[in-house]
Amino acid sequence: MARVPRSGSSAAPKQHNDGLYRLTGTFVALAILDLVLLWIYMHVTIAEPVRQNSSGAEASLLHLSDWRDVEKKTKALRDWKKIASEKKSLVKETSYYNVDDRIAKILESAMTQIDEETAAKLPKWQDVVSMYGEKPIIHGLETCEPYREMVPPENRMTGPAGLFNTGTNLLFQLMKENCDIKEAKHSTSHHEPRENGIRYQPPWGKHNPPKTHRFKNVAQAWGGGIKQDDFLPIVLIKDPYSWMGSECRHKYFANWDHSEGNCPNLVDKNILEEDVPVPATVKYAIGEGEYTSLLDVWNVWYNEYEELSFPMLQTRFEDLLFHGEEVLKIACECVGGVFTDDFVYIERNAKEDLPIHTGANGLVESLVQYGDPSKRLTGFTDRDRYYASKNLDSQLMEKFGYNPPPLPTS
Repeated sequence: MARVPRSGSSAAPKQHNDGLYRLTGTFVALAILDLVLLWIYMHVTIAEPVRQNSSGAEASLLHLSDWRDVEKKTKALRDWKKIASEKKSLVKETSYYNVDDRIAKILESAMTQIDEETAAKLPKWQDVVSMYGEKPIIHGLETCEPYREMVPPENRMTGPAGLFNTGTNLLFQLMKENCDIKEAKHSTSHHEPRENGIRYQPPWGKHNPPKTHRFKNVAQAWGGGIKQDDFLPIVLIKDPYSWMGSECRHKYFANWDHSEGNCPNLVDKNILEEDVPVPATVKYAIGEGEYTSLLDVWNVWYNEYEELSFPMLQTRFEDLLFHGEEVLKIACECVGGVFTDDFVYIERNAKEDLPIHTGANGLVESLVQYGDPSKRLTGFTDRDRYYASKNLDSQLMEKFGYNPPPLPTS
C-alpha cells in the first residue's frame, strides 16, 4: 500500500510534491463520486425506518421515493454498485499513513479517506485484540440448519435485534447492501424494498424483550402480516461498560437519575454507608420495564434471549465493527442468502438518512471510541466500578468474551 511521506521525510522535494499532487487529484475524484453517490441515494434508494415514534416502542417508516418500475430501480442500483466499485479502487490508492493494516482494510471497504491527524487517533490492532480477542464471537450457528429446514426459502427473513445503542441500524444497513436471500422476491408473506429478505427488525420489535413481546406484539414498522417464527434475529450485544457510556450520550427510552457530569451513576452518591443502586426504567411497546440499575437493564434484557431456544444468532457490536465482512457473510449464509463478492462497508446516518463516506464519519469515530481501552470507563466513578464488578452477569461476560476491567487501586 502506497504511503505518503511524513513531514521531515528524507524524500526529495520534487517527489514529495508529486505525491501531494497525486493525492489531491485522488481526493477531488473521490469528492465528485461522493456527490454522484449522494444524488443516487436521494433519488433512488427507498429509505429505511430511521426514527422512533412517540410511544418509544417502534420505528416509523420514511420513504424518499416509491419506485414501482422494478427494471428502472434494478438498473439504478447496478449503476450505484459500479460507481461504488470505482470509488473503492480509488481509495485503495490513498495513503492510510501508519494505520494498522487491519484497520486500513476496514476504512478501505467503507470507501473512507482520512487525514494524518485522524490516522494518529485510530487504534492499534493489538489494542482491539486486548479488549475483544483476535476473532469474532458468533453464537447460535447450530440453529442455522434447523431454521433452513423449517422455513421455506421464499419465507426466510433476518435482521437485527438488541438494546438501544448496540448497532442495530448499522447491521441492517450492511446486511441489506451485502446479502440477498434471492427466493424472497417470490414470497407472498413479506416484501422488503430490496426484496431480499433483510428486514429492519423482528416483527415483535428489535428493542423489545423477547419473552414479553415475541408472538405478543406486532411492531408498527415492518411487523404486520409476518409469521414471527419465520424470522431469524441477529442479536447484537455491546460491552456493558461501553454500552452504559453510550446510554449516557443517548439514553433513548431508558430513564434513571443521572446528569452529564454524573453518569452512569449506578450507585446513589448521597448514601455513603452502603452501595444503594439507582433504579432505572425502560419504555417498551408493551409496558415499562423496571430494573435495579442501568447495569441491570443489560443483564436482564440479554438473559431473556439466553433463556429462549428458537433459532437466532448472537454476536457483538464490536465484531460487526472490526470483523464486519466475516460476521455478515456467516449471518447471510445462515439463512440461505448469497453474500456479495464485492463487500462494501456502507454506513448511513440513521437520524438524517443520508450516506456517510468521507472525513471523520461515524465509522471513524466508532473505531476510535471502541478500539481505545482508555475510553471504556469514561464517566465511571470508583463506586460505579466496584458496583459493576460485583453485579454484572459473569456468565454473559464470559460467553461474549468481555473481560472485566481492573478495579481501582486507591
